[in-house]
Amino acid sequence: MSDRKIASMDITIGNFDIPIDLYKAVSDDKEELKIITDCCGSPRKLKYLCSKCEKEVSSNYREFKQKALMSGDEVVKVIPSELINSFAKTRSNINIESFNSEQEIGFQEQKETLYYILPETDSKNKDRTARNIKKFSLLLTYLKLTKQVAVAKVVIYTKELLVKLKPFGNVLTMNGIVYAEQIRDIPKDTPTAEIQEAEMELMKKLAERFRKQFVLKAYRNEYSEKLNQAINGEIEVTVKPKQEKKEVSLLDELEQA
Repeated sequence: MSDRKIASMDITIGNFDIPIDLYKAVSDDKEELKIITDCCGSPRKLKYLCSKCEKEVSSNYREFKQKALMSGDEVVKVIPSELINSFAKTRSNINIESFNSEQEIGFQEQKETLYYILPETDSKNKDRTARNIKKFSLLLTYLKLTKQVAVAKVVIYTKELLVKLKPFGNVLTMNGIVYAEQIRDIPKDTPTAEIQEAEMELMKKLAERFRKQFVLKAYRNEYSEKLNQAINGEIEVTVKPKQEKKEVSLLDELEQA
């Protein structure tokens, strides 16, 4: 676990508060390939320009005093940055909205774990630390016993997130949940086909070959490994020509898989 604490805040359930520490749970990708210019092989540099007078402006969004609601290239309404920041300050805690089963949330959950949550500790106040651990353990144990998750809202940086809190060993994990307005409609004309019994039997045999227990450590980021090897000159980069697949029947394709 990374020991880099992101923030200290409270989990609130009504008027009951649980002081916690927030840790980033997913590391950033180590490899980052940058585009270089053809003229001298240096990395390109992006500039921010005013869309009207083309004057170069700062890339630091914190330096700007106002933001705007846009419709295409047209400014609809100007909003002071101080007002936007005040929204975030009022929602700096993890406010639990409800307790639910994971099945109720469905596919709206974003699978990537965003943060670990641990009880807040105070090296100068052992009694306060013990109380924080007790309160945190109470919520953790309740979720484990009832096999439920907590749905909450929290502001991280300038975004209000809808999140799910779930036990993971002796900590809580916090995953994002997408809002209803962010989910696009399923395409209306979704084609389907009738499946024959023989086709399904072959599909079952094929799937059975891939049935195994899921162990996360067994999966590696092979792209990153090969990228590092290529950077270090450990492998030769070759581009294989794409081979065209011969058209065969579905039954033949399943049998040859």
